[in-house]
Amino acid sequence: MTSKKVRTMLLSFAILLACLVTCIFGSFNPITAYASSITINGGYTDVLEDLKVSEDFDADSYKINEKDYSLQVITIAESEDKELFVYVYQPCTTLGIRATTINISTGVKDNLNYKNYKLKFVNSRGVFYKYVVEDFIVNNDEVRYYDISSIFRAWDNNLGDKNADAGTISEVPFAVGKQYTMSGYGKDVSCSCSDIELITITDKYVGFVRYYTMWADWIQANTDSHFVAFSTDKQIDKLMEADVYFKTQYHHYGRPTIDFGGDWQGTNDFGKIQEHYVTLNADNYGSVHGGWYGTYTWKRISTAEEFIASNNTNSMYNCGVFNVHTENTISEDGLRNIKDKQWVLQFYETEYRNLKTALDGFKKVDYEMTIVSDVTILRLAFETDGVYYNLGVVDNKMTGDGTPVNYTKAEFELTNAGKTLLSVLGFIILLLILWPILPLIFKFFAWLIKGIVKVICFPITAIKSISQKNKNKQRNKTGKGR
Repeated sequence: MTSKKVRTMLLSFAILLACLVTCIFGSFNPITAYASSITINGGYTDVLEDLKVSEDFDADSYKINEKDYSLQVITIAESEDKELFVYVYQPCTTLGIRATTINISTGVKDNLNYKNYKLKFVNSRGVFYKYVVEDFIVNNDEVRYYDISSIFRAWDNNLGDKNADAGTISEVPFAVGKQYTMSGYGKDVSCSCSDIELITITDKYVGFVRYYTMWADWIQANTDSHFVAFSTDKQIDKLMEADVYFKTQYHHYGRPTIDFGGDWQGTNDFGKIQEHYVTLNADNYGSVHGGWYGTYTWKRISTAEEFIASNNTNSMYNCGVFNVHTENTISEDGLRNIKDKQWVLQFYETEYRNLKTALDGFKKVDYEMTIVSDVTILRLAFETDGVYYNLGVVDNKMTGDGTPVNYTKAEFELTNAGKTLLSVLGFIILLLILWPILPLIFKFFAWLIKGIVKVICFPITAIKSISQKNKNKQRNKTGKGR
């Protein structure tokens, strides 16, 4: 073992000892466990060796329970290489359960800034597991804070994990609720551990509202506004801020127009998965111009009732020669999944492009969109009974079912001015079409009118003719008499 590794190991032992002593005799209540076979991986020290640095650590008090699939953080430790280790008690030892991620904030109180970090398995012995926090570098501050709200493992139906009513759950959380404070370095390091208050999401639904920008069959670029509806185990009178973590991935799907009897399920192209963190404020609004559908506007943070009301709308407005009637309605499934929740966070917008009217003309179904997945709430700042709270959140990672919760339509009606204009335009168009044969048409109408006049005047002409003949006969008779 290199001298650097030895120094790292000794420093980790010293920090671990300080953390264990503080946690055991301070606010931390040790959990029963049991130690068995050793597994050492990658040159790191063994988890049980690390934990036994503390004389107060009692491995026999941590019992095996093969029906307990939880994760319980024992303590953490820093290394000289600025790595951060997490020591976890996992009562079930036979199913290969592994922690996946952990929520850690290096700021405290009003400066909470939780990030979701991946955990890499290092080694285990019985119920004791050692992980290193990936992409985490211990900072050089004299005093370092680690506010840990929750730790995750993969969702597994075989472990009795609850299914989502709609969508899917990828990771389930376990509350930690500890704040570790590290002071100094090397032999002078000290560590304290205290409990922190958390808030837990008890019910949740992830979805999106699709705001249309053109007629249904001509859609080129619509906006999907993604949201999470939820309830908590604490009363919230006024929700002021929220931090949300999620992932996005570009998705293009295309399917040919003609089915020749082969495998025509279409092709899927996916982009790189990206992680996002957003902070929402109760004073923030989002909006998008929807063309014929008008401008959509929404609150980033709203109650479930406000969200439903803002997305169940009927409006009429004048657009030049048209009266436009628009309707945006939440579906029955959407209402069922949202109405019993307390709050809704509309946290992110993506573009949905329907390309079925593209010039290539060879695609029956062809669209581009962004998949939003693994949505989890990290922090909530709120007020209840006049008291302000800023708390870490215990919440799963959930992905919606990919279907909009609403449907939108627009109806168009000509105004009186529009009808007049349409009549004038129709006359002009007809005149232009008939222009080459207009002289013949005029001649025809002249002949027709002349004929009609003759027909109309025929009785009068006939009467006049008969009258004239009678007069002539009368004159003739009078002349003969003389």
